[in-house]
Amino acid sequence: MTKLLATFSFLTMLCGPALADAKRPARTYFKVDLSIVTPTGTRSHSLSVAEGKCSSVAEKTSTYEDAVDICIEPANQGVAVMVGGSTSTLPSPTTPRSEYRAKGEAVLAATGGSVQVGRANGPRFSATVAPLSP
Repeated sequence: MTKLLATFSFLTMLCGPALADAKRPARTYFKVDLSIVTPTGTRSHSLSVAEGKCSSVAEKTSTYEDAVDICIEPANQGVAVMVGGSTSTLPSPTTPRSEYRAKGEAVLAATGGSVQVGRANGPRFSATVAPLSP
């Protein structure tokens, strides 16, 4: 029994530092330029998202409210980009509240690209994705 305990202690001493020094692979970060296109104009936001993670942006003013989520996951041919969000105009004495929601997914090359989700001549969310330099 003591021989087994001594062997286990010796192996722990040898392997412990090697296990502690194991490094995680470097994570790729992407710069994302988001645009929210509505009949009354375009609103833009910029953020960075790590591969395998999600991020979101939200804004509320006296006339509109926006919320957009974006996720970037590794894919066989590059990265999968998921975009979803909502935009709404807030009610005023002359206009009722209106709301638009959309979500979509596309696989982009690892070097980046653009995704648009929404209506061709109506509200839409656009995301331009590019890897950040290390």
